[in-house]
This record gives sequence, C-alpha cells and structure tokens, in this order.
Amino acid sequence: MKETAGEDIRREDVSLLAEIVPHLQHKLKDIVDTVHRVGPKTKDKSRRVIIQFCMRKHRDEFWRSTKVSDVCKIREIKFTKDLSKEDREARTALWPRISEARAAGKKAYYRGPYGYIEGTRIVKDG
Repeated sequence: MKETAGEDIRREDVSLLAEIVPHLQHKLKDIVDTVHRVGPKTKDKSRRVIIQFCMRKHRDEFWRSTKVSDVCKIREIKFTKDLSKEDREARTALWPRISEARAAGKKAYYRGPYGYIEGTRIVKDG
C-alpha cells in the first residue's frame, strides 16, 4: 500500500480486508489486533505493513482468501508472512534451486525455512 503523510493505516487496512472478505466486515474491528508499518521512512519507497490478528483462525482465513482475491489481483497487493531474518536467509540461499525446479515444471515450494522439490526436502549445498 502506498504510504501517505498522516495516513490512518489501521483504518485503510481494515477497509481493504473488508473488500477481500466481505462476510467478516462487521467483525473486523475485533479480528484485527494491530496494524503498523515496518522500517525507516524513505522518500521513494513505501514501507511494508504488518497486520496482526487476534486469532489464528481469522488470519488463516484471510491468508487463504487473498490467494484467490480479485481485489488483490486488481490492486496488485500481496500478503506474505513476516519471516525471521534466519528464515529469509535460508529461503534466499535455496531460491536458485527452487526457481530452477519450477522452470523445469516441477512442484517446488517453501515451508518455513525449508525448500521442497517434488515433496523432497532440499538443503543449501545438496
């Protein structure tokens, strides 16, 4: 989401979530715990937004909904997990193998810091 001066990021994100999962619109003020931007402010780049939910079941429902949401596709918005530094580094190290496998038409994905190709866990050097 583009960052603006004086924004109310919680209100904006709750409004966006209401568009993505309209059947929960009336509960969103209770479902969403905190919303904030991460990192130092810069002139030419918007900071990422962290949304914390009160309950995992609501977070998981939003997570599933965003994967197929027309709202997200039209606005070009992606929801991702906030990984630890160690998990990000592990994924970055495995990315060349994951990318190569996907290009070859194989099923390749991450689960936490681990990479899998065709269901087999891969390691950085292997």
